[in-house]
Amino acid sequence: MTRSQLILAILAGLVISIDNMISIVAFSSLIYQGALEIYIPLVINILAISVIIISASYLFMSSPPYAIAQLQDEAAILYSAMGLVIIKSMPSSSTNEAIFITVLFMLGVTTCLTGLSFYFVGKFRFGNIIRYLPYPVICGFMAATGWLVLSGTFALLTGKALHQNWLVFFHKEEILLWAPGFIAGIVVYIFKEKLGYRYALQLMFISLVILFYALFYIFNLEYLVDPTEGYVLGPFNQSHIDSLMKPEIWQMIHYPFSMTLLNYIGLVILVSFIALLLNASSYELIVNKQLDLNKELRIAGIGNVFSGLLGGMVGYLSLSASTVAKEYGGARIIGVMAFVPMLLILCFGAVVVECFPKMAIGCYLFYIAFCFLSEWLINTWRLLNLSEYLIVLLILVIAIVFNMITAVAIGTVISIFIFAFRYSKINPVKYLFSGADYNSSFERNPISQSILSTQGDEIQFLKLQGFLFFGSIYRLLQLIKNIQKARYIILDFELVYNIDSSRIILMKNLKLHAEKNNISFAICSLKPIVYHELMKTNLLQSKTNWLKVFTDQESALEWCEDQVIEKYTENINIEEVTLEKQLHYLGFSSELVAWISEKASIKPYNSDDIICHEGEESNSVYFIHRGRVTAFVGDKRVLVVGSGNVLGEIAIYTHKKRTATLKTNEKTIVYEIDLKSIQELSKNKPLLLVQFHACMAKILANRLSVLNKRIKVFDSTAILQ
Repeated sequence: MTRSQLILAILAGLVISIDNMISIVAFSSLIYQGALEIYIPLVINILAISVIIISASYLFMSSPPYAIAQLQDEAAILYSAMGLVIIKSMPSSSTNEAIFITVLFMLGVTTCLTGLSFYFVGKFRFGNIIRYLPYPVICGFMAATGWLVLSGTFALLTGKALHQNWLVFFHKEEILLWAPGFIAGIVVYIFKEKLGYRYALQLMFISLVILFYALFYIFNLEYLVDPTEGYVLGPFNQSHIDSLMKPEIWQMIHYPFSMTLLNYIGLVILVSFIALLLNASSYELIVNKQLDLNKELRIAGIGNVFSGLLGGMVGYLSLSASTVAKEYGGARIIGVMAFVPMLLILCFGAVVVECFPKMAIGCYLFYIAFCFLSEWLINTWRLLNLSEYLIVLLILVIAIVFNMITAVAIGTVISIFIFAFRYSKINPVKYLFSGADYNSSFERNPISQSILSTQGDEIQFLKLQGFLFFGSIYRLLQLIKNIQKARYIILDFELVYNIDSSRIILMKNLKLHAEKNNISFAICSLKPIVYHELMKTNLLQSKTNWLKVFTDQESALEWCEDQVIEKYTENINIEEVTLEKQLHYLGFSSELVAWISEKASIKPYNSDDIICHEGEESNSVYFIHRGRVTAFVGDKRVLVVGSGNVLGEIAIYTHKKRTATLKTNEKTIVYEIDLKSIQELSKNKPLLLVQFHACMAKILANRLSVLNKRIKVFDSTAILQ
């Protein structure tokens, strides 16, 4: 690193350290208000140590050398609300010291719990779980957080709560307390967020301090530095951090456990997760590198646990500070310089605090409030639709009228309800077609195929999709009830990834519908979790006539087709059809049939016998006279043929190795003709060879037509929405 680069890095570190100092003073003033204001210098010392601990953890453990961690305003705002809850729960006889120690202890516990949550979520690699929180709830929560900052800042500057009587803030005395910081906050927001002046906040903060003391010295306005007038912080307790080491101090702790307090602790953890996730995601764009979110959580967890042990605040990766560090060299010296000035605060805490007028602190806090409200309330108007934006407004209003916990809870419930309502609008049936339009891969004889073409409407196939819950199941049942003339209904669960307790309603209604209309249902392609849920209804466990369960859609289609064919062929014995008739059905002439009967060798097979293996030399064509044969490519079934069909015909033309394994499903009789006999036709009976090729071409064309028909069903069948 050159000298100029070193100087730039040191200056960048000092800029970040100024930001740290401002935030420490502002956060301590925001959290410890009223009677606890006298302990602010002590709190500043504690927060300075927190900055050192958390910054050091990122400095030495994070992979990018310019990753900078800071205390976070989101947590500070909630800590302020927690402090009020704790103070209200304290006994009326409690001293200020006991109240302070209790607040400090509980906030430290919260920081520790947040750190432990960070660490274990990162350790078990659950870092992405926070992404499932509805975005409108996040927006509403952040907007409400901005309101808390705004109201807390007014309370800090004037000593009065904003919600009690807001008209009092327009009295002359009150305006002088809050207006300078408010106006300065607006100016900083405009210059920094809208015009892009990065150091507007630091310059304004320093300018306000200089202006304040210039007015004091030039016009001799002694009341400005009088703590009782409200323009500066104080008076202060002169306790040092080592005073917390006394055993009798910790005996004063009151344990104000309540659901409200526990909810606030949960909110601190939740909002910290959200903010860390947002910071890390944005940081990835800045460094053009994907971060290990779980590692970032572990690093933040370690730092916050040690920070919490001292009563410190939550801190983690800072997007703004890390951006400054990257642009000014990206060296670790920047991180070192960022927390070295904190050591000065440890030595001169009270003196440092006394230098800052309240309007400078108010400027910083108002700026934070404007940023929250602008980003999460105003800007989201363009991003969200009306119903989602109303959730944001509702959360904000409830947070103002009641509290943050109630607002988030109601907002989450409403978001889930809206999601369920919208999701129920998505049809649970992706495809719906009849057995006349789509057949199984079982290639049947012409008689059976003709029956399916005319009577296939008795089979209805429904391919279900998504997560089935009460809304989508009701829609599915209505669709099934509107299906006319169906005898067999197939429900394919291949695209269904889960189902809720409404499975009980589904199965009971299917049973009633089946018994009332003499319908059989076939369920197939169940994922293990869906199968387990349906098993709980006890309707899959017992043998029933109305319900069959199959492993895949082909098996379900075959079974339904068999039932339809059996119904319409009770008086026809298809299995007794001779080879000659079967070949005639395929288009073979009498002369060609006679030649095949003469040249073919008859081979009987038992069930599960292999006729040929994938990869073997192709030297035969097979005519299936009796039985059923399945073609497998690898372990996948691609075709099933029954009596009166041909296999292996591609070998005549490609002269390549077998592309599939042929396996019998039952006892089968096969007529096999070798290629040598076919080739001899070209010399002896060339016209007969032409007829043979014409028949093979017809068979191949029929198979291609069937394949096109299967594909066309999915292309032309609109997704039912």
